[in-house]
Amino acid sequence: MKTFFQSLLQVRPLALCFFSLLCLEFIQLFGQALKDVEAEALGLKETANRIAETIQSRYPEDPLSMMLMASLHYNQGQSNQAMPWLEKALERQPKMVDALLMLAKIAREKGDSESCISYCRKAMVLGAPPPVWFEMMMGAHMDVGKAADILAELEGQLEGVTLPPDAEYILGTARMQLRQFQRAKDHFLRVVHFMPNHTQAYFGLFMASQRLGQAQEAASFQKTFAQLESNDRQRMMENNRKEEELSGLDLVRDSTLKTLMAAGQIFQGKQSHKEAADCYQKAIELEPRTLSICLAYEASLVASKRLQAGVKFFEQRQVYHPENILNDYMLGRLETRRGNISMASEHYKRVIAMRPEWAAGYRAHAELNMLHNHRLEQARGYAAKALALEESPEHYYLLGVACVKLKDFQSATSAMEKAVRLRPEDARFRNLLNQLKQQKTPLP
Repeated sequence: MKTFFQSLLQVRPLALCFFSLLCLEFIQLFGQALKDVEAEALGLKETANRIAETIQSRYPEDPLSMMLMASLHYNQGQSNQAMPWLEKALERQPKMVDALLMLAKIAREKGDSESCISYCRKAMVLGAPPPVWFEMMMGAHMDVGKAADILAELEGQLEGVTLPPDAEYILGTARMQLRQFQRAKDHFLRVVHFMPNHTQAYFGLFMASQRLGQAQEAASFQKTFAQLESNDRQRMMENNRKEEELSGLDLVRDSTLKTLMAAGQIFQGKQSHKEAADCYQKAIELEPRTLSICLAYEASLVASKRLQAGVKFFEQRQVYHPENILNDYMLGRLETRRGNISMASEHYKRVIAMRPEWAAGYRAHAELNMLHNHRLEQARGYAAKALALEESPEHYYLLGVACVKLKDFQSATSAMEKAVRLRPEDARFRNLLNQLKQQKTPLP
């Protein structure tokens, strides 16, 4: 049987030469791609370091700037360098829960369960909600064989608390260790309710059901576990085929994004709105499809009275990335603030055309029309469409206000009753509903 290379040697010299040139070209292109990735990663790290150091030099005594330096080091895999900054932050602000939780996380990663427990307890005493510290606290106690102790201690605090799926999974695992199989099963069921593809939770359900003598359920859970495990193995093989440099670049981008957002918040808190806007703008360039980042950028532009700069930025992005609806959406918001109603309307129409299933586009257009008492029937239609796509108290309120402006008080009352039912604590909803019931003409 001939090998590939034996067959290749029988190819004509000219063909072999052409094949060699193709291989050489591929190697050169691949090598250049790796160099580009390395250069981008290095540039991002330099950007993150420069911004964090700028904030630290400008606000050297501020615990938030110390926390930023700690986060920078931690996100770059330098936990030993992060710890001194966290300790300095706690000297300045002993009740800084975020610093305590980061120290707990570092301690857990280093295998120092006792220190992790100590930091979690301090965060707990300061009022941090259970979902924030619970996973680390439970995991550390399980590491030292004290699951029963911590479960008994926290039993009352966990009543009525909605925990994230990962915390429910840890609780299930702890209950299994304590042979509380039914309670363990209940925890695992809550996990798969929110995360249907949680492989290990299905394994837990299989084991718990088996121990409870529920053979039919155990077999069903085992079948699902086997399928999910097979899928996980396939994904792992696919991921292993990817170059480590590319996954490393993703981590650097994520780390830099976190630094930029934290820096923007610090600048904004110090009333340095232009610097905040610069940070958010760089963040958008890294993560252009996250609305919360765009809204933070908008807030900094409003505070610094630089709406035109924002319009220019999103117009440039629109040229190169016309498929991203957030460019039009943000241009609509900015033009609304500038009083350019027709331009804002055109942007919102493009948003709706490009993504007709997104409620925010209809909501924004309805708000624009109502702001200027313009085309109110159209506004009501947009509000109704937003509500149909996404039922929420805000959308019932939007529809209610549109009906008030059209003097359709019966429909307005109906909408506001539903808004109040969904969120009774909101004073806006209650006040408008009360005005409608008193047959006054409300002016929201």
